[in-house]
Amino acid sequence: MTTRAQFRGVAIAFQMAVAAAAQGTYIVDAANGPGTSFTDISPAVIAVPDDSVLLVRAGTYYLPVTVHAKAVTILCEPNVSVNSGLIIRNTQPSQRVVVRGLQLSGWPDLGVEILSAQGPVIIDGANTVFQKLQVVSSPNVVVRSCRIGATFGIANSTFVRCEVTGGSRLVLEECVIDGMSAATFFDLQSLAWMLVAPARPAMQIGVGEPTPSSVMMTSCSIRGGSGAVTGSPWTPSYALPRSAIELGGGSTVRIAGTPSNWVWGGTGSGSAAAAVIGSGSARIDPAVVVDPVPVSTPTLSIARPVLPAVSTAGGAVGAPIVVTRLGQVGIPFAVAIGWLGQPSVWAGGLDPLWLDPNATFVEAFAGAATSPFTLQKPVPNLQSLRGLTIAWQAVDFDLGGDSYLSNPSVVVIR
Repeated sequence: MTTRAQFRGVAIAFQMAVAAAAQGTYIVDAANGPGTSFTDISPAVIAVPDDSVLLVRAGTYYLPVTVHAKAVTILCEPNVSVNSGLIIRNTQPSQRVVVRGLQLSGWPDLGVEILSAQGPVIIDGANTVFQKLQVVSSPNVVVRSCRIGATFGIANSTFVRCEVTGGSRLVLEECVIDGMSAATFFDLQSLAWMLVAPARPAMQIGVGEPTPSSVMMTSCSIRGGSGAVTGSPWTPSYALPRSAIELGGGSTVRIAGTPSNWVWGGTGSGSAAAAVIGSGSARIDPAVVVDPVPVSTPTLSIARPVLPAVSTAGGAVGAPIVVTRLGQVGIPFAVAIGWLGQPSVWAGGLDPLWLDPNATFVEAFAGAATSPFTLQKPVPNLQSLRGLTIAWQAVDFDLGGDSYLSNPSVVVIR
């Protein structure tokens, strides 16, 4: 007998297949192998129509990848490297940009810039490393499985690893962010350590702006830039460490995870910078390790509630996706599946609904006897599904009748 939940799962799979069939799929291959449509990613992005899928074969690509006012999916095989940056800008609310597995190999400060993107932007790094992430005036950005900042001191660099401004909303999942540490060199003439660049915070959210921005972090770790000793050994001075997160303009950060995740202020000169500073509010799950432990001030609100969280793993066609819910034990909760939509207010709650309410179904409704809770979602063995995205979000219902939403967790089918 087919249950209602099973029927809804079949309906979603059918909708996925129909949507995939309507898209054009093109092969990008630097080696110009069989079936190649383009030999570089950037010309392909410019030439293909909206909602196209680019399947990028392994190789090195040299032109900057810029997505301007277009919906496109860039799905990379392992070992796809771009010797330049990635820029996504000026998209409309209906234009979705998806990039998975793109390695950025430029040096020293190339990264990802998302500028005035009104539609959903999904960057699944597949464990990629890049130097910086800048999100400006973009309300619907999801970045997962990336390491932002692999080095601890690049001469003459001035950027913050992750900057979020202009009323942007950013979701980070399974990311590591290392702040820029102070850079020095030893001057033989003066026999002293000279400061080239001071330490930088790992993340700034809404700093120097009147419009607040927000960041949700799940299963992430972040630390500020470390300081350094400068001057001569006889009269030393110190370049101070910096915080992990700096807030401004009433911006917010929400951090969920497990004891393997951490928020650390940078260290140096025998002390550590604050983990979180500035003007705004931070909610940090008590399971996440925070050092130094932040405290509230007249301009900064710090809270440590147990936060519902969702994470996902998998996404290959013909294989299951594993969905994991973390949160309070002893309360009812639901886990929903759907398309990623525009974030919308959820019954006056602190966190928005990220799923499209017109294409969302409840997959699980249970009492939280234990945490974590897991479920599996099979992906049909259809190559036409590659490049599509599915999202999950959980909601906790406490005994007082209030409800609390988790982060969205997005899977790119490959």
